[in-house]
Amino acid sequence: MSDQLSDIRLTVSWKNVANFDAIERIKFVHRFNKREIKTQIIDRPNDDNDPVRNFFTVSDDPVTLYSDIPREREYIGEHEVSVYFSFVKDLDLWLDLLGNIYVVTITEDDLTRNFGNEVGGLLVLKPKLMDNPPLYSIDDNEIEYILRLRKNDTSLIDKHMRLVATTIEGGFKLYHVNSTGDGRVAEWFTYDDTGSIVWVDNFNDAKTFYRVKAQALVPGTAERYNYDIVFLSSETDIKSPDTRVLYKHPETQEVSFVQMKDIRTSFEDALILFTDADSLTSQMILGSQEIAYDRTETTHEESNPDCERRCRDNSSCMGYKTHTNWYSVRELDRWYMWTRSLRYPVYTTRSWSASRCEFFLKDSDDPQLKTSAVDGYRRYFYSGAGQ
Repeated sequence: MSDQLSDIRLTVSWKNVANFDAIERIKFVHRFNKREIKTQIIDRPNDDNDPVRNFFTVSDDPVTLYSDIPREREYIGEHEVSVYFSFVKDLDLWLDLLGNIYVVTITEDDLTRNFGNEVGGLLVLKPKLMDNPPLYSIDDNEIEYILRLRKNDTSLIDKHMRLVATTIEGGFKLYHVNSTGDGRVAEWFTYDDTGSIVWVDNFNDAKTFYRVKAQALVPGTAERYNYDIVFLSSETDIKSPDTRVLYKHPETQEVSFVQMKDIRTSFEDALILFTDADSLTSQMILGSQEIAYDRTETTHEESNPDCERRCRDNSSCMGYKTHTNWYSVRELDRWYMWTRSLRYPVYTTRSWSASRCEFFLKDSDDPQLKTSAVDGYRRYFYSGAGQ
């Protein structure tokens, strides 16, 4: 900085090295003590001569964004700087561009330092990185996995999947072993031009996929998710316009591979977890819970039926209600009570109950009905690696 009275300018610079054609916005966020100091959004301009065009151009020349920090004691401490990008201009969906939050510590000495004595008039601060590796893969093995959506713990593919490593960058192909019929046949996982899932019988026709880790902002806020978004992606670079990711549409419930710009609600609808199929268990949880179901089935009245066991044993059962009917009869006993020379008839009441089970069954992947206040609902639990 040029003099002691100037604010401390905190800058972040980077080079756009590949795949910026699909990006429509850049967002710069400077946070301190869990509050925003500065937020700046840059939209892709229509004019090629616009000076901000360089933020969306692959070039050897770096681009820079900055925020000024007042020389006041209240700003002593760790300042976080991060940069995000978006594929659409009309939605508040942001993915991390630089792969990390950059943290710079401002000390009390920095508030009074004469930056004119520094080389070039600048104070060079070496930031520490908040560890967030951008990519990891699954080892080649014969473990079978269940692909599920993290946000509501639903299974995405109705088959147990296996993986074969195919590239040194962590790429792999997915397949399912079909043991029906006369032999065991491998069905390989891919998608067609529309993104619809397709199973092929030839290894060479299957696509290579990657598990790409990213961080994102919670829609409508400047807060990051407290977990990594993990995409099942067709490319290692999520910014590529050719990249497709596995996605469950929140309204139609369709599972397909879509371009990033087609995600219109939340990245959580594309947050895919791999779980070891051997670690899957189910349990009935008591309490009131809204569940989805297709139809109901009711038992005949009987004494003390075990509704929970029957639901647990039925893979289509999502929950149950126990209905109990009470019956009573008032009877006149054949004897009398004598009190003060008065004779009173004595009545007694005999009661008994009969119960029946109402089961909520899910026969399809797209249930239309819902219920609440069930006695119990089915919940799956997972353990082991593969998250």
